[in-house]
This record gives sequence, C-alpha cells and structure tokens, in this order.
Amino acid sequence: MCGITGFVNFEGLVNPDHIIKDMTDVISHRGPDNSGIYLDKKLDIALGHRRLSILDLSNDGAQPMLSSNKRFVLVFNGEIYNYLEIKKLLNNKNIALNWKGKSDTEVLLESISFFGLSETLRMARGMFAFALFDNHKKKLILVRDRMGEKPLYYGFSHNSFLFSSELKSFYKFPKFEKKISRDSLNLFFKYCYIPNSYCIYDNVFKLEASTILEIDVSSKQINIGNLSKEIYWKPKLQKKYKEFSKEDFLVEIEDKLSNSVNQQMRSDVSLGSFLSGGIDSSLISYLMQKNSMKKINTFNVKFEENRFDESVFARKVSDTIGSNHHEINVDYKMALETIPYLGKIYDEPFADSSQIPTFLISKEIKKSVTVALSGDGGDELFGGYNRYTSVENVNKILKLFPYNSKYLLSNLIKLFSENNWDIINKYIISKISNKYSYSNFGHKLYRLSERINRCSSKIEIYKSFLSENNSENTIVKDSIDIDIVQQIIQNNNIIDEDFKNFMMKIDTKMYLPDDILVKVDRASMANSLESRAPFLDADLVELSFNIPSKLKIIKNDKKILLKSILEKYFEKDLFNRPKAGFAIPLAEWLRGPLKSLLYDSINNLKETNTDVLNFELIEKKCKEHSSYQKNYDNFLWSVIIYNNWYESIH
Repeated sequence: MCGITGFVNFEGLVNPDHIIKDMTDVISHRGPDNSGIYLDKKLDIALGHRRLSILDLSNDGAQPMLSSNKRFVLVFNGEIYNYLEIKKLLNNKNIALNWKGKSDTEVLLESISFFGLSETLRMARGMFAFALFDNHKKKLILVRDRMGEKPLYYGFSHNSFLFSSELKSFYKFPKFEKKISRDSLNLFFKYCYIPNSYCIYDNVFKLEASTILEIDVSSKQINIGNLSKEIYWKPKLQKKYKEFSKEDFLVEIEDKLSNSVNQQMRSDVSLGSFLSGGIDSSLISYLMQKNSMKKINTFNVKFEENRFDESVFARKVSDTIGSNHHEINVDYKMALETIPYLGKIYDEPFADSSQIPTFLISKEIKKSVTVALSGDGGDELFGGYNRYTSVENVNKILKLFPYNSKYLLSNLIKLFSENNWDIINKYIISKISNKYSYSNFGHKLYRLSERINRCSSKIEIYKSFLSENNSENTIVKDSIDIDIVQQIIQNNNIIDEDFKNFMMKIDTKMYLPDDILVKVDRASMANSLESRAPFLDADLVELSFNIPSKLKIIKNDKKILLKSILEKYFEKDLFNRPKAGFAIPLAEWLRGPLKSLLYDSINNLKETNTDVLNFELIEKKCKEHSSYQKNYDNFLWSVIIYNNWYESIH
C-alpha cells in the first residue's frame, strides 16, 4: 500500500525535482517506509512514490520501478493478490528474467512488458491505482482497479496534467487553483460525499473504477480533449449460473470467498481483521482464522450508547473462532478530538459520520498489525441494505392511494413532529406488537411523507433513499442539481430487469467506491494501515451479479445466502437482528455535545461562503433538528464537515 503522484508539464517549471519531491512527501502517511522519484526533464514528466512495505520489505521493491527491458516506469499503489500465479506464468514462458526482488510490483511490471497491459489487467486480482510511463510510445497511462478500492485523482493546471492518490499533492504544484466546483459541492450536500467522477475543485476529477486513462506526452498539449479513456472490465452474465440452485450458489460463494481470503492473507507483515459482529466481517474473520496456524487479531468498536453498540456480538464471534479480540471504546469526547483532523484526512468534504469510529479503530489496529481485512462490499453484493426492501414497501404504499389522497396522507403525518411520532411508537404502537417497533420511527415516517409527495416510481424512491437533502431548494447557490444516478445507469448500461439487483449494481458504482471505500482508505492510510476487502474479488463480484435477488432477499429478510453459510459455523440466532451499521449517535450528539460546534461552523461559513451557501435553509434545518421537530443529523454533520474541510485547506 502506497501513495503515488506526478505531473506532465509544458510550462518550463523551475526546480521540477523539488516540486515532485514536495508532492510526494505530503502524502508520506500513505507510505512512511520509503520514497522515490523519477524525472525526465526532456519530456517534462515526473513520477513520485511513497512506500508502505507489505510484500518484499527490502529495497528491491522500491519505486518508481523500471522494467527489465527499460521501456516502462511504474509507480504503484495497492496489492496484486495473485502475483505468485502470474510470476509462475512468466517463468513458464522461459523468459530470461533476472528477478530483482519478491514484490508484486515487479511481477506486475514485467507482466505488462511481456503480456501487455490489457492481458495483465485481465489476469490480475487486486486493489490498485498506478501510473505507467511508456518510454517507447511516450504515453502516460493511469489505471484504477475494478471496484475503485484505491483512489486516483487527476486534473489540469494551466498547461500541466497532475495526478495523485490524494489532492494534497496538487497543492504543492505551482499555480494550482483551489476553485471550488459549486455543482460538486451541491452533490456533497445531497449525498454527504462527492460521487465519481466529480471532485470538489474545477478541472479536477476522480478516475472511475475499471478505467484506463492515456495521455500522449509527446503532444505538447494538455487538455481533457487529449485524454483517451477505456473501461477494461465489466461483470458478465454467464449461462452456467442460470441452472444453479440455491445450494449450488452457496458452495460457489464460500469457495470463491475462501480463495479470496487466502490470497489476501499473503503478506510479509502482521495481519488482523475488522470485526463489527455483523454478517460480513464475521464471515471474513472466520475464514481468516480457519486458514491461520495461529490466533488472528480481531478489532471492534464499543459505543457508550447501547443501541449503537454491537460489541457483545463481536465478542461472541471472537469466542467462537478463537481470535485475539480487541475492543476500542468510543464516546463523544473522542469524536470531538478527532473532528479537527477530518478535513485533512479526507481531502474532499466527506460526511459519513462512521468515518470517526473507522479512523479510531484504524489507529488502534495499527498498534498491533499493518494489514487488516474487512467485510466491505458484502452489503452491496448480497443485499444487506434496508433500502433494497424499503423501496418495494414504499412503492406498495404509494399504489394503495389515489393521486389526490397522497397529499392528504402526507399532511396527516406532519400533524405531529418526528419526536412526537417516536413517543407514539414507543408507548402505543410498539405495545400493540413488537413487529411495529422501529428505531427512528418519526424520522422514517417523515421521509415516507416526502416520498409520497415527490416520488412516482421505484427508481425515484430509490434515489430518495440515497440522498440526505431532498429539499426543493438548492443548498449551493448557482449550482446544477446533477442526476448522478441516471448518469451511472447510462454510462454502465445497467438494466432494471431485477430491480433489487438493479439497485445493488448502482450501489457498487456509486455508494461503495465513493463512500464506503473512501471512508476506509483515508482512515486506514492516515494511520499507515492497509485495509483489504475479500468480498471485492472480481470472480466473486461477477458471481453475485449472476445470482437472482430472490435468493438474496425474501420479503424483509436480507443477505439470506451469507446467513446460510454462517449458520454452519455459528449459532443460528446470532445474526438474526436488525442491521446496526457502524455509526455514532449523531442525532443526539448534534442536540448536545456537538451543538455548539454546529453553530460555530454555520457562523464561520457565513464569513467565508456568504455567496455560496443558502444559509436561510441551513438555519431552518438546524432549528427544526434542535427542537426535535425533524431529524437532519446527516445533513447538519455535512455542514460541520464542510466548514472543517474549508478551514483546513483554505
């Protein structure tokens, strides 16, 4: 795991060696073990690398790395899990290779030299972002892994092209302009993150997953029109899976996941696992322990608030598999101490509040291990989110009411505040039957009211579940409300024949890479910890896309296939509970210990972003939240985060 950066420049930079060194050093947290640069002053191209040593700890794995035929220069961030198999293929070709070391980077580089880039990417299994300079064709090539696990930004500054694992490097490049994109900022307040390929700055982009980008260095002209883009991988529907039964899929899932875990346990440093006590992390931890000769280390966050705390379930899983278990206690004081660092850690405004426990657990894990496996991806691939069932449920409700009566129902809901509905649910509805006892009942009812008024189809309902700000008024002045979901559908040719799988596919292109994986990558790399996600193995992803959703979800029972596998190894009732997630009690904290921070953030933004933000709407939401009328926790958290980011960067 590492950090990469570089530039192509035709402006005649003074001291380009100093510039690339500065761009490289600023991301040293991604690779504290070593650094290196490559500079071609004739072509005005520079590459920088920071190394976190995982495989081959010697200097033989140092980068930038030159291929044995002297044609290619590579800076690589990530891991190629099946590098030993690819190395064996190369050796079987009787190529006269004098291997310098034992790193996956060298194998990748020599594979590109012999097999070509396309064939190498077809074979390679891993998470990565890399820059490859072809000295023969005078081309710079950027590549990102299939699922978007590793970050890669690129952009333009005058007549220069920049790239990096993190935006911090761009700030070290002369004349780089931190001009905020209002459209991207509006996307942030809508989703609490900025989706691909958008970025917080104008003229800067995120390279999409499964994408190759080429730029002709010899053209002496740098602009977006000179770039060539190619998608190198899409999951395919395979005929052989059409005849599969549920039992067949169970065998195939466990086999592919077990193989993925085995490959991802390859490391020359110590390993551990994130263990929330949920389905995905429990299955990964079990398979790790099964394939380890000694006890693995598992790590869990313990919250003071009981309804957010799943530590008791994590301990039960640990006791069953026999791991060395570690608990990290999290309270609002620790959150407050962490908040000032978030702007610098996440580069762009990023407001998934579970970033706090993710950062804290990563910090703790790093004390014991350097690599940790996670259950990320299980929800998107096997149907774990509530929205996969809720969309259908809301759609059924909408069909029950004639057009005119929908508004009546919506207004009836609004007769009581969200807090009053919570009280009604607690003391009346739940007493009738536990079946109707819901957490955040009032908030969910108000969101239903909004959907009744605004949505007329399943796709619109689904979009509403993705967005935190469903106001008719735009938060960011003079911005365009981009339909990012529709863009993803069109760009990836996603068809809604099976609507639950349709939602899952969109989530793998949006929510997974731009929220979940960003959260984990930045939090872990800020602590020089490598996180790996076995569920995102290409073969397993493709398999999941071939499984009918009726086998993944039945009525409101989700992740049936993964539960069925776990039932072979754990008590059946251990995982039959509502999904808690990895969240902090944000709504309560914003009305208590974080309230003053919220108002301070609003006041600060009034001074720095007067002409950018709609403060009338922000303050309205703030007052309604404080008075328990409505729950705007995620939106208000995004206000705090934006102010935090703006102050740390500008």
